Amino acid sequence: MPENLRDLDPGQWSLLFGICEEDGMRLAWAPRADIVDGLLAQTSRKDRHQYLVDHRLEVAEDVEAGLTGVNHPEPLGHVEFAREAVTCVRDGQDAAAQALAGNVIDTDMRQRGHTRMTQPAAGSREAGSGSPTHAKPVHEALAFPRRGAHA
Repeated sequence: MPENLRDLDPGQWSLLFGICEEDGMRLAWAPRADIVDGLLAQTSRKDRHQYLVDHRLEVAEDVEAGLTGVNHPEPLGHVEFAREAVTCVRDGQDAAAQALAGNVIDTDMRQRGHTRMTQPAAGSREAGSGSPTHAKPVHEALAFPRRGAHA
């Protein structure tokens, strides 16, 4: 289970799934737990989007940290592009960040598609446990909020 979601209360899971479904957010591995909690406290899609924009530098930091956990050899070539997208966010270059992140997501989905999302990668292990786990897809860490984007 992603570290940022481990401490959710049982009642928060349905809210989390609903927000992910409605807003198209991916919240596994990033952002950090307190930002996830803050998102869950927002009452509308617009408020959640603004909350992410307000915390965008922290989200970028979390995405960058999460990229170190990409453990499957196939997407490792995409990681550098994803890191460049993080740099663009820090530099206030939102369009460039979205273009890079979108390209990584599109390429990953074209190459691996639905299988990548639902099946564990051969040889993947939960960090430190040795237990099999789903490989961490690069695209799940790349949902950068943009200033001025419509929610």
